Amino acid sequence: MNRVPLILAIVLLLLPVLYVGSYSALVVPEREVRVEMDHIGPKPQTLSPVYITFEYPYRFGNEWSAIFFWPLEQIDRKVRPGAWELRTVPVKRLPLNSAFPARST
Repeated sequence: MNRVPLILAIVLLLLPVLYVGSYSALVVPEREVRVEMDHIGPKPQTLSPVYITFEYPYRFGNEWSAIFFWPLEQIDRKVRPGAWELRTVPVKRLPLNSAFPARST
């Protein structure tokens, strides 16, 4: 009795499980962040948003993971839009001397 078709069928059935499992282990949707800074520019009234975005929301593989998991990421973005929305964190401009606080001795 030839077992090759059975082994091939098991492998083909396990591939989607491995694909989804590896995607869920590698993806970190909250890494995509937008930071809004205010009072930037020549005049204190000038507001200028600055966006900081991590291009690839994966723990490993970056560009290759983005290419390989693109179809599943599109499904994930539709199923869990709250996990993928950008979060805004207001950051105030600090005086130059407060960037490095003095050490307490």
